[in-house]
Amino acid sequence: IVDSTRPESLAVWAGTAYGLNKFVFLNDTLKPKGYVFNDIHIDGVRLYAATDDGLSRTPDRGGSWRTFNMASDGFPSNRVISTAAKGDTIWAGFESDDGASGLGLAYSYNNRQSWTVNQPPQATYIDRRPVAIALTRGEVWVACEDGGVIYSSMPTIEWESAIGIISYSLLPVPADTAHTVYMGTNVGIYAWPVAGPPLPGSTFPVGVEADTLGQRVVAMGYQNTPCTTCAPAIWALCENNGGGGSSGFALSYDEGQTWDVSGRRLGVS
Repeated sequence: IVDSTRPESLAVWAGTAYGLNKFVFLNDTLKPKGYVFNDIHIDGVRLYAATDDGLSRTPDRGGSWRTFNMASDGFPSNRVISTAAKGDTIWAGFESDDGASGLGLAYSYNNRQSWTVNQPPQATYIDRRPVAIALTRGEVWVACEDGGVIYSSMPTIEWESAIGIISYSLLPVPADTAHTVYMGTNVGIYAWPVAGPPLPGSTFPVGVEADTLGQRVVAMGYQNTPCTTCAPAIWALCENNGGGGSSGFALSYDEGQTWDVSGRRLGVS
């Protein structure tokens, strides 16, 4: 049955013991590729989805899609595990088919018309996967698990090491004009002032010991609030780092000095 409400689609209706099911086929311009989503980034009306079958991009919040991959764009792998974008600049991070090794990065400065592959040693090899990418004022930052966090000014890429701690996530604060980059590590959060060298003792825990929250910070988020006397909210998603603690999330309104910690245990996913 041709579904006139969906261009270029085919609909199949199936009567079952539990009711009527509708299955719709969409061609590649109407859907993202892949079923495993590793990262999602929103830049204005553009949305980027890092999947196990490439980097999918929609310029109109899901109305149409284009997927970039090894065959069409020279990526080192179809398994894209991280992405970030700002205007015409797009970055993506890659891993091997077995998920054990990093395969570096690719970037485009001309709104995905052409791509350049870049493979720093910190983002390649076993346990050195580029798991998070952040773009700040003229700089790109990459969290590379055992490779730590690296950064470079743009457009010319010359990598420098920020920290050598095992790292999983990145959060520039404020989001558009970052003065601090928060780095989620295996032992809490590391704060790096963009305008100068790191401060002594810049690593701080998420919550207090009594919260029994794991200190592997695998994701962070930033949220403006209507509060006029407090800083924007920082969210942290944590896992057990092998040293004890449960999985959970926490929320801070004072740039990480104190935390409200979730009281329920979360599944590993």
